[in-house]
Amino acid sequence: MPQQKTSHGYEIQKMQNVLTFKEFKAKKNMQFEDDLRRYLMNGEKQKDLLEFKDIGRDGYHYYLREDWEIFEQKNLNGNKAFVIEKLRMIKRSGKSHHSGGAKIGDVEYRIGYYIVTPKNRWWWGQSCPFVPAADMPKMIAILRRLSKKLA
Repeated sequence: MPQQKTSHGYEIQKMQNVLTFKEFKAKKNMQFEDDLRRYLMNGEKQKDLLEFKDIGRDGYHYYLREDWEIFEQKNLNGNKAFVIEKLRMIKRSGKSHHSGGAKIGDVEYRIGYYIVTPKNRWWWGQSCPFVPAADMPKMIAILRRLSKKLA
């Protein structure tokens, strides 16, 4: 496959037979909207929620994705998409390793990404933080301050 250099000097492969960023975003938006609509129409069905294993591995946390935004990382030529999701904790099952953390009804934000793999598939990045809604103003203020330093 032909190689292309980005403005930062990284080499990336031009992808063939992979969804463009616009196509991927449209597909994910449709999937996320369907998940939300199904949950709202069916009531609390576990299969319509996002399921996360507790860090202690003995329990699960279930969230509803209430809102989201998908945007492109500009310096990777449409091969990486950031996702910011507004999640509401709906329920827990099993044992929780930490006594604190989100409670039923709390809102948290997940910041993640999808990236195109060498096999030409969009793949979820395995590491992403969950940020409590109460921490978002401070995080946004820090991002604004840091972006002013860089300008």
